Amino acid sequence: MHNEYSFLADLLATYRASPDLVKALWLLIPPAFTLGVLALLLRYRLRVKSVQQEALVRVPQAVRHYEMLPLGEGDGPRELDSKFY
Repeated sequence: MHNEYSFLADLLATYRASPDLVKALWLLIPPAFTLGVLALLLRYRLRVKSVQQEALVRVPQAVRHYEMLPLGEGDGPRELDSKFY
């Protein structure tokens, strides 16, 4: 006896025996899923790229924490107010 089970043959037999609506869904769902995943990935990559570009534009402003002003007359060290309130 030669008992070999073929998953592919069983799948094709099930496909042939199924109603037309199910056959149409079997043909439409995998490409729709693939296109949906591709659209999500592309949208994610565009968003990450725009955020990175915004961060690069903001870096020079964020790096400068203070600005040195030239000293004028009378602009030396001052006494601190040491009163406790």
